[in-house]
Amino acid sequence: MSSFRSPVMPASPAIATITTALDALLSLLHKCRTSSDHHKKVLSPCITSGLSSDMFLAGKLLNLLSVSPAGDLSLASLLFDRIETPNIYLFNVMIRGFAMSHEPQKSIFVFVRMHRNGVVPNKHTFPILLKAFSSSKNENPVQIYAQVVKFGWNSDPYVRNSLMSAFANSGHIECARQIFEENKEKDVVAWTALIDGFVRNSRPFEGLICFLDMRTSGSKVDQMTIVSVLSAVGMRQYIWFGKLIHGSYLVKGALDQGKWVHGYISWNKIEVSLVLGTALIDMYMKCGSVDEALLIFKKLPFKKDVYPWTAMINGLAMHGDSSRALNFFSQMLNNGIQPNRVTFTGVLAACSHGGLVKEGLQFFQSMKKNYFIEPSVDHYGCMVDLLARAGHLKEAAKLIDEMPMEPTPNVWGALFGGCIVHKAFVLGEIIGNHLINVQPYHSGRHILLANLYSTSQKWEAAAYVRKWMKGKGVGKIPGFSLIEVDGVIREFVAFDKSHRDSKDVYQVLDGVMAHMMVAGYFPDTNYILTFDVNDG
Repeated sequence: MSSFRSPVMPASPAIATITTALDALLSLLHKCRTSSDHHKKVLSPCITSGLSSDMFLAGKLLNLLSVSPAGDLSLASLLFDRIETPNIYLFNVMIRGFAMSHEPQKSIFVFVRMHRNGVVPNKHTFPILLKAFSSSKNENPVQIYAQVVKFGWNSDPYVRNSLMSAFANSGHIECARQIFEENKEKDVVAWTALIDGFVRNSRPFEGLICFLDMRTSGSKVDQMTIVSVLSAVGMRQYIWFGKLIHGSYLVKGALDQGKWVHGYISWNKIEVSLVLGTALIDMYMKCGSVDEALLIFKKLPFKKDVYPWTAMINGLAMHGDSSRALNFFSQMLNNGIQPNRVTFTGVLAACSHGGLVKEGLQFFQSMKKNYFIEPSVDHYGCMVDLLARAGHLKEAAKLIDEMPMEPTPNVWGALFGGCIVHKAFVLGEIIGNHLINVQPYHSGRHILLANLYSTSQKWEAAAYVRKWMKGKGVGKIPGFSLIEVDGVIREFVAFDKSHRDSKDVYQVLDGVMAHMMVAGYFPDTNYILTFDVNDG
């Protein structure tokens, strides 16, 4: 890209010779995955010898240290601090390096220094700076927007699209929409940024409407657009997915919408890449069409990367098909594909649903030992859920105690659920009270604790919990379920009688319950699933 072209190389033969040698050194370091200490030993003489005073050579060094996988931002900062008057190119390189790092907020400090040095930002400065804001939901890019307007870059399409993504990713979707509306020339990148923004902010219906507006406008649709649309279709928890009107016919239900989008891909001869194929698999899995997902998987190129494999494993785990999920994992390894963090989340969830304690422990231990993946809180949560479901409550509690990070309420909730199922009242009371302290207005935690007290015949304690809920205004959220029949999504809410056919529905339900009891089946209200890998 033109944004990161180095200044013109000086014509001096000496500089040319040094540059050639430095190029060879940087190329070697870039290819070798050596340690940061090794880089410091090799490159420190280059920094301290005065070579850093040459803008061209400094630019090459900074590129390696701040942007490349073989880089070291601390060493890059040391070099950058030795440059008396860095130009816009060098500032952009440093901003980009920090924006791509685990400390994106430091790119703001570089920008502040650039402003103090009197260096005017160009159109490439703001997109990379906005990337830093996109990494955090707690940051509002409005101050950067003010700088964009101040320096007159608000009409540049590249900058405007970056602003939209930054506002959407930081939770300010309405600001992103406003920038989009003010844009006179809306290209495919702008449309896709807005659609993806709606999806990221859990507003998939608006994302789908935006997609229809995009098609009506005649704008080109690319693979990334379809990926965002499929993500919207796959978000099944929204009842109004069955009400999307397209053209002159009604597209009913999330699955029908997904099939329509799939058809759109074929009609417009959009190549189904691994990225798009993975999105299709994910969409079909979330819509409950496992066979369609498998068909897409088989049609993808033979050399698949980790993402379609992971989508299949997680989808099968979500549907409780543990054996097939683990079979896919085995096939993936046999094909030489290295699993990632998300893959192991699906594998451990499959073990949890299948009660495969021994296998789950082996997979969990192999993450760090064989694949050098540090388990995240999701992985620990899956393991606690697996152990608690199987009745290994002491082992689950020990695992929580050994976690290198703070356990989330969902992790504690998994153990709490196990205590209820296996009637471990003492441990359950301790965890239940802890959860209430952490989430004082979470109705589910209070209700489970009250039920635990009732089951253990501690009536006064159960009454106290319910009285506290009433006094604090903590109400129980009614349970509900969704079912799609003939493309129409229907919602069933506990104790709800607002549906016009509710009388008939309850009669059928009573009849089913009676048949179940005659057959010897009785409802088990003790078993509660409290940990969901999708909750984070």
